[in-house]
Amino acid sequence: MDLAFFVAVLGWLAALAMAAGWWLAQRRARQARVDADAAKSRLQQVFDHLDIGLVVYDADDRLCLWNADFARLYAVAAPLLKPGTRFEELLRYTLANGNVTTPPEDPEAWIAERLQQHQTPQAPLLRALPGGRWRRITEQRLPDGGTLSYSVDVTQLVLQEQALREAQRSAQEAIERLSLMTETDALTGIANRLALDRHLAEECARVRRHGFPLSVLLIDIDYFKAYNDTYGHAAGDECLRRVAQLLASCARRPGDVAARLGGEEFVLILPHMGSAAAALHAENCLRAVSDAAIPHAQSGVAQHVTLSIGVASTEDTVSGFDPTSLLARADAAMYRAKRSGRHAVSVG
Repeated sequence: MDLAFFVAVLGWLAALAMAAGWWLAQRRARQARVDADAAKSRLQQVFDHLDIGLVVYDADDRLCLWNADFARLYAVAAPLLKPGTRFEELLRYTLANGNVTTPPEDPEAWIAERLQQHQTPQAPLLRALPGGRWRRITEQRLPDGGTLSYSVDVTQLVLQEQALREAQRSAQEAIERLSLMTETDALTGIANRLALDRHLAEECARVRRHGFPLSVLLIDIDYFKAYNDTYGHAAGDECLRRVAQLLASCARRPGDVAARLGGEEFVLILPHMGSAAAALHAENCLRAVSDAAIPHAQSGVAQHVTLSIGVASTEDTVSGFDPTSLLARADAAMYRAKRSGRHAVSVG
């Protein structure tokens, strides 16, 4: 065997080895692609069996992976569900095609806010969807700069929370109605003695804290026993109701309270009102009831129902006060008004 032939054989063997190596490399590459595709398919199958909406965006915010739940959730955007679609495109498309239950007044501002939330994920988002469904959306930044977003159906939790809030609201309303009932005089519809005591204690405490004046009017219907004897108790009850409403109309400022003390006696609580102003206010109450001209043939001072009013104010004491003493002073002033002839105001 000559040298040339030997060199030729070696070259042929080298070429054959290179061809074999290339063939093996291509085969390995094809197998790797097959294996990768199979792994991706298996992974996609796993994702598609999840009952959460899963989607991945790349670092340029382009769609690269999503599962069946996400596709169902955003079926309206099916034409855009393909790799490379930007998140903003999906967002605008779903907004334009009714996948937002309450369209925003300013769509561009809404889109800008949602993009900001997407780019810098913080707390999970709660979203209402058509059909009365609710989703909790969580977004996370991935190490490569992409974004992972997954959403869970929380409709039952939201409905339960709404039902709980409604139950709490109903319970609060019931409590308020019960409180109103327990602090309302059944006959006249104004505050009762329980409410009177509470309001007066609260106002006295405020006076001690802030120093503003507080006045009370203690009011009695003149000759009311004679009224009942003449017209009967049903008419007497109606008289009490009319007088109560007239007095309530005289307690119009925030904080003013008209209350029935008991029998034919009433009290007006007048915060931020000094003695002189309270005396004028009492005269207005006298005038309001007189102008109503409720007939009272056995009155002794007029042919209609009249009042005697005692006024007491925190301005008129230097030794402190409390609700009991304030009412006692007003009561004493009221009896002075009666002794002076009734249908009068007396300041204690």
